[in-house]
Amino acid sequence: MNFWTARSIQQITSGRWLVEPDGHVTVCGVCIDSRTIAPGQAFFAIRGERFDGHEFLQSAAQTGASILVASDHVKARSVAHSGVLLVADTLAALQQLAAAYRRELGQTGTHVIAVTGSNGKTTTRHLIHTVLSTRLRGTQSPKSFNNHIGVPLTLLGVRPDDDFVVVEMGTNHPGELDALSNLVRPDIGVITNIGLAHIGHFGTRESIAEEKSTLVRYVQPRGLAIVPCDEDWPTGVFHAPSGIDVIKFGHSASSDAQLSWVRRDQQGLRFSVNQSEPFRLPYLGEHNALNAIVAVLVGRKLGLHDQIIGRSLTVATAPPMRLQLIKLLPHHGIADRPLVVINDAYNANPESVLQALITLSNFPTPGPDGRRIAVLGDMFELGADAGAEHRHIGRALSQFESGPNCIHAVVLIGKLSACTAEELAPRWKDDRLRIFAEWDDSLPGKLAQFVGPGDVVLIKASRGMALERLIPALRATVEVA
Repeated sequence: MNFWTARSIQQITSGRWLVEPDGHVTVCGVCIDSRTIAPGQAFFAIRGERFDGHEFLQSAAQTGASILVASDHVKARSVAHSGVLLVADTLAALQQLAAAYRRELGQTGTHVIAVTGSNGKTTTRHLIHTVLSTRLRGTQSPKSFNNHIGVPLTLLGVRPDDDFVVVEMGTNHPGELDALSNLVRPDIGVITNIGLAHIGHFGTRESIAEEKSTLVRYVQPRGLAIVPCDEDWPTGVFHAPSGIDVIKFGHSASSDAQLSWVRRDQQGLRFSVNQSEPFRLPYLGEHNALNAIVAVLVGRKLGLHDQIIGRSLTVATAPPMRLQLIKLLPHHGIADRPLVVINDAYNANPESVLQALITLSNFPTPGPDGRRIAVLGDMFELGADAGAEHRHIGRALSQFESGPNCIHAVVLIGKLSACTAEELAPRWKDDRLRIFAEWDDSLPGKLAQFVGPGDVVLIKASRGMALERLIPALRATVEVA
């Protein structure tokens, strides 16, 4: 049976036709957004927190959807279309279809690679895709499609002749990764690290480790699990099934793939794996060498030689808003004194903030009088530990108070900024510490007045803070300098 037909979708989802399509309708993919649907795709009317896809059934039909998959009988009946399929739950139907397609991919030989972890998921997924794409055909999760909706959409977007797909998988609550891993059933499973992201929903770091380790249990026979060696795994948490290979990576001498050394220069990073010939990566942040090691290991597993892997890493581009380097050049004045912005505003948790601060402290200022300035917003989803973790960031900042790698000033934004300031205020003068308890529209202008050409500004916060809103004001200030 051809997978991409209306009849196949109806059988997989156990749906019934409200309006049966004419003839043998062929489906060319799935979509949940009527604004982006392509002619011939199946439209799944998903109910979300802020939208209901059933409101857009008619729009999807007019745009050229081959079939409409709905659970609201009343709204479905109001749509004039030749193929309307009723199911009990459209999200469950989407996941059922993705699970069936995953089995199809197993038959066609597509390698399914899954990446999870507290930090670095998107960067690692992006690096793996960059490496493999030099010789193989494949795809990866669009943006951060890493949840119960994004993962099935990623799988269903794979072409039958693709050699690989890299699937990013996240989790906010216990049990979510089990469901996603059961859906993806990877040939290669990657855990980047175990941190405190979303600890407010998990309670303890041990619970987070248990959740992340779930992925390994679903790696397919003769597959590969790549896991961090530097983590202090709680006893009994890590269970690798028999019949798969496990490679541990990290700084530790007990690693199977050890980061022998890493160096920074003006082009980014140079690093070695088990004393190999150096690899080069044009990224900020020494921690990204560990993310790149994962890409090296996956490339080797799929038959790529180190020379090919090395060449692909040299041209890798960083995902947006993840230690993204932006140099704002003034229209007038000294061209070699740009305002440098390190945009790491996509998300934040304690470990990633500390890594970003280390990156800032090591970044040379482009001007002799330039300053390193950390603009930090609140970290969310830390639960009862929120205050303590923000105070911990304050103590960490104190380590950069002086010396050649000092951070000259800190701007704190958000309700939790007071906790960070508690640790800094007793020692840091007012000209080094600015505190804004909440966002207001005047804040970008105030920051723009505080910084200037020759400075290096790190912007880091959880996604809900949307601190990238600061960048246009910084750009405007430099352009009129």
